[in-house]
Amino acid sequence: MDRLPETGNAIFFLAATTGTPGQVVLVELQAATEADVEAFDVVAQSVYIEGEGVSSKDITNNAATTNYALISDDAGLLTAEVPDTWSDVYSGEWLLDDGPIGIQLSAATDLEGYDNSWNVPGMFIGLTDQYADTAPADVLDAFDYSESCTEKERFDYDDGQLPGKYDIWSKCGDIDAIYVIMALNPAVNPDQLALITVQIPDDSYLDAFQHLLETVVIGDMAAGGGGSEPISNVTAVVQVDTLNVRSGPGTNYSVVTQVRQGTALRVTGQVDNCGWLQIVTSDGAAGWVSGNARFTALAGGSCGDVPRVAAPSAPAAASGSSSSGGSSSGGSSSNARQGCYLFQNQLGSEITITFTRKGDGWNRTFKVGKGVEQRECLDPGKYTYTLDAPPPWGSSNGELEVAAGDNYLFPIRGE
Repeated sequence: MDRLPETGNAIFFLAATTGTPGQVVLVELQAATEADVEAFDVVAQSVYIEGEGVSSKDITNNAATTNYALISDDAGLLTAEVPDTWSDVYSGEWLLDDGPIGIQLSAATDLEGYDNSWNVPGMFIGLTDQYADTAPADVLDAFDYSESCTEKERFDYDDGQLPGKYDIWSKCGDIDAIYVIMALNPAVNPDQLALITVQIPDDSYLDAFQHLLETVVIGDMAAGGGGSEPISNVTAVVQVDTLNVRSGPGTNYSVVTQVRQGTALRVTGQVDNCGWLQIVTSDGAAGWVSGNARFTALAGGSCGDVPRVAAPSAPAAASGSSSSGGSSSGGSSSNARQGCYLFQNQLGSEITITFTRKGDGWNRTFKVGKGVEQRECLDPGKYTYTLDAPPPWGSSNGELEVAAGDNYLFPIRGE
């Protein structure tokens, strides 16, 4: 930063490479006030460069479609959805040192390769009741991959069902793989320890990691197995005149039936920290309703009393006019002079979103909490946007053209 002798204004220079050999980007901003100084930080974080050779990972769209398969251990206590290419599946005793300590479920494209290299994607889930007095942080400290991985970060984790901590080991092996290890105490029985590991050879498997977290269900060893349906005494009371019951947890699923205000629905499961509730109506119709407080209110318990369940596979995305890949929400905009988007945060963490309008550089930054649906409206125009999420997702850039009267969904799924 330098100051101009004539005016005393501050002038900032930012030089950055784009990843293309020989290509450099120079950003210059002159600040006349303190507000302009703060604006430089926003510009530096949201600048988007369009052109050949510039690449970024877009967590809202993924050209490749991953098909998932539901797997379970023999007792039905551990279930999750994994890519159907992870077809090498093992269920059995979790062995440590000289004997079994619990049960395990693992899957990979090749389990032997998963155990002995960094370039095979896969996962492991273990459940034990023999480490009730060991804190998750102490469990993670017992695993040291510093000889193969050069970086490690530790984070808290709590999705309402599986609180604990996790480590992200990165730059592992010759291919810079990512290895995630999670130590969790299931809410269904905090005296149990669940250990989840996921090996991510490259960014194309990040969506599989996110999907695993969204669908994993861990039962109570003390209650026994058998794969019976989780039991919940919680009901959801409808708060609006008419509420759609859908075939899955999202507005992209088909409508099964409708229920009226005041109707009590039996809740049998949930996803996204009760963002969507799996329910059964009084006449036996099964489906999903929004868990947003505007639409439903829980009675007879809290979200922590509702078991997390695996969601059905999402239907094929419908084509729409939105360049974000969202589908029309079917309603009218709250402001006919603006375009509005319902941001659906389906990641396991808060997201910071910055929109910058092309031409005049106007920008706006807002946050969308974990599992939250948040409506935002913008004036017509062409925008670039930046989505910032914590590891392992990182940042993503994209473009969006907003038209007056737009009313679209903007799902953020970690794909």
